[in-house]
Order: sequence, then structure tokens, then C-alpha cells
Amino acid sequence: MTVRRLSSFVAVGLVFAAGVSAFLMGGFSADSKPTKAEEKFANLAKEVVIPLEAQARQNPLGAAGAAAQQQGMELYQQSCSVCHGSD
Repeated sequence: MTVRRLSSFVAVGLVFAAGVSAFLMGGFSADSKPTKAEEKFANLAKEVVIPLEAQARQNPLGAAGAAAQQQGMELYQQSCSVCHGSD
């Protein structure tokens, strides 16, 4: 098993555990301050899933990024805010 595949399994497991915990504690929302456990799970999952070289990447849209950002915000409000909160 490759390190990348193992990392993916770990990340999926952490996300699943966080999801079950959040469901049992009252659901998902970004409107309230996360608990210490939520912060640890999120940071660990982020470190496992996002490649290190991503920090060095430039925005491929350049100046056009403002329009894409607006589209992304609208898409988030339509598809994601129900679970993750409006912020």
C-alpha cells in the first residue's frame, strides 16, 4: 500500500469520525466556534489531504479570480451552506 493511499484512508477515517461526532453533538455548522476536537480533526485532515506543493502554486485565474471567487461564493451558498453554515 502506498503512502498516498494510506494517507487517503486515514483522512477518510478522520472525516468519518468527525462526521459521526458532529452528528451526535448536534449537527454541522460553521456558525459557531469549533471545539478543540473539531479543530484537531480538521487540521489533521487538511495536512493529510492537501499536498505540500500546493502552497507554492499561483492562482491560475490571476486578475480574473474576482469573478471566479464570486461564482464560488454563490455555489457555496447554494450547495454547501446548508451543512457548513453561511460563513
